[in-house]
Amino acid sequence: MTRFFESNFGEGRGDVELRDPRHRELYSYWGEKKGDRRVPRRADIDPVDIPRLLPNIFIFDVIREPRDYVLRLLGTSLVSVLGKDFTGAAFDKMYQGDTAKILRYQYDWIVDHWEPVYDRLDAAWMSKDYIYYDRLLLPLSDTGERVDKLLGCALFITSSDLEEGRSR
Repeated sequence: MTRFFESNFGEGRGDVELRDPRHRELYSYWGEKKGDRRVPRRADIDPVDIPRLLPNIFIFDVIREPRDYVLRLLGTSLVSVLGKDFTGAAFDKMYQGDTAKILRYQYDWIVDHWEPVYDRLDAAWMSKDYIYYDRLLLPLSDTGERVDKLLGCALFITSSDLEEGRSR
């Protein structure tokens, strides 16, 4: 069983299991594509290989100077949950306040350490029925010299989802 590093929304770090089979599938696929390199390249990730994950996938480009993140791809389920297609948007156009600070810290950490992060995050900022979302973030590097993309999979959970044992 895969064990995973979790930042737990800024409340400390611990070793956890990936809760959803979709996250386990993406992490396993990422590991296969990585091979003996630190991380895989974006070109190694073929959407044909992971069709059931695509609605919940997103990719951020890492901008170097000054460091920023621009959303390159946003899956259809995430567009539906967010109520808007943020493709092409910079990080600050998507996130505000304390949420932005915590997420920027996490994104920066992944870029600096070349390591995946899994989180269960509070979704109260969405002003919808979502209680939290589970998110897996994986670094990608086209050059092997720096992380230049972040591949993610986010699954949103409502109170009724919890009762029925599902996520979006």
